[in-house]
Amino acid sequence: MKDDTHHRYFIYHTLSGQKTSVKTHTSHGHKEISDAIISKMAQQCGLRNSEFKLLIECPLTQTKYEGILHKNGKIRFN
Repeated sequence: MKDDTHHRYFIYHTLSGQKTSVKTHTSHGHKEISDAIISKMAQQCGLRNSEFKLLIECPLTQTKYEGILHKNGKIRFN
């Protein structure tokens, strides 16, 4: 889900539809994202840089992502 303001905010919802506190944002108009911004986005998403790259390249499934978030205390399963 994204909210459009000065930035684009992406808020994570679990497979079961639960809204979480996990979110990241990007600025409008940037064509390339620097390594520093990638690191910040990874941190905001509760991932290491290597995991974040797997997430954006799609080998990291949503189920596995939720497992990482749960293990790191970012989300709880009901």
